[in-house]
Amino acid sequence: LAARPMGVRRLVLISSVFAAGRADDAYSRTKRIGEEIALGICAEHGIGCAVVRPTQIYDSHGRAKKHQPFLYFLCDRLASGRKIILYGNADPLRNYLHLDDLSAALVRVVREGMVGTITLAHPLSLRVTELVASLATTHGLRCHLEFDTTKSDLADYLDGLELPTSDL
Repeated sequence: LAARPMGVRRLVLISSVFAAGRADDAYSRTKRIGEEIALGICAEHGIGCAVVRPTQIYDSHGRAKKHQPFLYFLCDRLASGRKIILYGNADPLRNYLHLDDLSAALVRVVREGMVGTITLAHPLSLRVTELVASLATTHGLRCHLEFDTTKSDLADYLDGLELPTSDL
């Protein structure tokens, strides 16, 4: 490992909360494998390793829109006053972390020399309907929301995930 001779004492790997879930999709699997590889190599070479697992990230300027299209879709619909149609009967949980909060937490991880697995999540997960209502209230917008029960349910990405509250 080239890092050890250069004096590297710790690695910070930014992974995803989905690495800890029961989902067996390619994204979750590759995140789990990446964590295992990093932890194994670091242990083998005596390098501390912090695995940071953030939830879904958003920002105030729309730069995360590509990676969080559903959240920004909801925001765009609310802003335009258009109806929001949610598919299926389910009202799944969502948890979003602002990019500024992730950045501040990462600074603490580095400065304080933290190691181990660190889950970064907003302390409150919301049902999609609660999320829409919160966005509408925060921005003083009217909310037109309905379910299309002829469609399949929205995915519940947080099913089976424990999101501990972090002091970071």
